Amino acid sequence: AYLQQADMESNGKRVSASGEPLTGPTGALVFGEPGTDAQHAFFQWLHQGTDRALVDLIGVIHPDHDHDEHHRALLANLVAQAEALRHGRTPEAARAAAVEAGLQGDALELATASMTFPGDRPVTVLLMDRLDAYSLGSLVALHEHRIFVEGILYGLNSFDQPGVELGKTLAKTILPQLSGSAPEMDSKLRWLLHQCQKGLAST
Repeated sequence: AYLQQADMESNGKRVSASGEPLTGPTGALVFGEPGTDAQHAFFQWLHQGTDRALVDLIGVIHPDHDHDEHHRALLANLVAQAEALRHGRTPEAARAAAVEAGLQGDALELATASMTFPGDRPVTVLLMDRLDAYSLGSLVALHEHRIFVEGILYGLNSFDQPGVELGKTLAKTILPQLSGSAPEMDSKLRWLLHQCQKGLAST
């Protein structure tokens, strides 16, 4: 959550530091998950989605627990995902896997197409010897420096958050309306406030 806030609040801007509209994308959508849960949450999109995303895979060589076999499996999955993102799967390899699964005819062709992906996805593997205060601090410092440099390259001010401030300002005007009559507003906001008021009244 900290890196989400640091990156997306700092560089999620649409104008430059001088107030000029920016023509290209800025910042990044930052998300993540520990361990193999990520494989079943969003890695399919990373591997075969039509958008490309930068991927950081962060591993620890020596864990602070004694579940050695479990940890080796996690490291194996980290390396395997990096390889899959880099190299993907060729049509020939996909067809061979489908044939081995006993598929034929149209099912074979569909499986071959579905199981083929080009790879060449941008992935960085960061390995720490141990997860301790020093290595965690180094990881945070690395990302903070990256965010700062990206802000300079984008030409924006990484140290303000007008979008966040707008939400806070609007919340101050909406809060009293949850317990009273709403002034003039558009129909969508009036409907949403009404739903909130009904829900609060029923509790």
